[in-house]
Amino acid sequence: MPNADSPPGKDSITVFREGRSRAREFENEPSSTVRQAHAFLDAIENRREARNPPEDALLDVEIAEAISVSAREQRTVALAEISTGESV
Repeated sequence: MPNADSPPGKDSITVFREGRSRAREFENEPSSTVRQAHAFLDAIENRREARNPPEDALLDVEIAEAISVSAREQRTVALAEISTGESV
């Protein structure tokens, strides 16, 4: 979701660490998700192997979930916690 304070064509993420926060700004178009979706559809249409195997897609989802939990709870989240569902 775009940051409401970001200018058009840009987005940002705020990283919380050691009691401080730091915003990082970056270009948001075209997004990596859109590029990856186009590559996936191209692989299907041309009956080629996709660039990213399903295992990589699962890891991407786990990383995104860890980022979400970390931001919500303002704490470090280990990937092992996400993949097993247990606190580490």
